Amino acid sequence: MEVLKPWCAGSLAKTLNGCESLEELDDETAAIAKANGLLVIFGRSDDLVHIGGAFDDEVSAWDGAAFQLDRFGLRRRWGEIDTDDIDAAREYFQREPLPFVTITAEWCKGNGYAWTITADCDSCAFDVFDHLDDHRLFCRGIVIDIRLLDPVTNG
Repeated sequence: MEVLKPWCAGSLAKTLNGCESLEELDDETAAIAKANGLLVIFGRSDDLVHIGGAFDDEVSAWDGAAFQLDRFGLRRRWGEIDTDDIDAAREYFQREPLPFVTITAEWCKGNGYAWTITADCDSCAFDVFDHLDDHRLFCRGIVIDIRLLDPVTNG
């Protein structure tokens, strides 16, 4: 098995910068992100935000969305879980005190991008161009280091 060199959020964002939509995160880049505890977050279509790397998920985001991530993945709000499911309720309460980051995905906010992704923590941005028109910006995505959400390493 090949040992991957350590990558930081900035170096991965620099590598992703200028990619085309629908080709943002290939298998090799996803493996690099996962091995280094990095999350790559970007608009995938007009109604979907993709999260890849340290974990994979998608968020329905018609006309924009705000959501929270912790070190285990996407945090569901109480109203989004089956409260009759004891395991789901237990997981909710176990994760409730954990540090989290809020991600905001804004659709067509007037800055030249269809999607603008931001976080309330340190992040590194990258630009994605429309796969149908490589001169048009499609998304301003971000890379974050999941270790920011680990209370052991962040005191």
